[in-house]
Amino acid sequence: MEIFLIECRHIHYTFKKVLPYKICSALKLYLSGNISKPDMQVLTGVFPPPRMLAPDLTPNMGLFWYFFTEMFEHFRIFFLCVFQLNAVFYVIPLAVKLRDHPMFHLHLLVGLTAVFKSYPTFGDAALFLSLLPVWGHCFKYMRNLFLVVCMWLYSIVLAPVLWHLWIYYGSANANFFYAVTLAYATAQIFLLTDLLYAFLRREFHLRHGPAPKEGQGMPILMNLK
Repeated sequence: MEIFLIECRHIHYTFKKVLPYKICSALKLYLSGNISKPDMQVLTGVFPPPRMLAPDLTPNMGLFWYFFTEMFEHFRIFFLCVFQLNAVFYVIPLAVKLRDHPMFHLHLLVGLTAVFKSYPTFGDAALFLSLLPVWGHCFKYMRNLFLVVCMWLYSIVLAPVLWHLWIYYGSANANFFYAVTLAYATAQIFLLTDLLYAFLRREFHLRHGPAPKEGQGMPILMNLK
């Protein structure tokens, strides 16, 4: 009870000291916007727009900058919602499927974030790759590892080359650099799906054995028609 009273006093003290300051700051911003900039652009100078709105279209290794540079402005909000939904759309299905493996689920979400965030960096992919050895027992079940490695090497080598040719020499254009970013994102998606397939296949083999059998003990034969 005493702890509860202490917390109540602390909350009351915080509101008493902080709330008047917040009200005065909001009133000041409102008045300055009405006096100097009627369109309230002053607020964007004080509070920059969130990164989810992708306000900066500087070329990077992400998927947003080229697409929204070519986008008509009246379609921007719709496609911005579609792009940002990719970052959260897979959370619930993966959580249901991997409910018994939260760490693997978290690892996949780190990889998805590295692909679909507005301003990805090589550090985002490096975090995902640094955790791959944790699932080294799944590597033998992966099918596209060689393709992923080749696409990643292609992206890492050609990205700085095409950037230099485009920005400094002017002998290339944005399409060349964006093609590299597409290959980079595709390699990450291939790696994510291949890792998920390998993990689920290993779990299936652990549960049913590498050669699953029917109820009567006969091996299951797969007929492809």
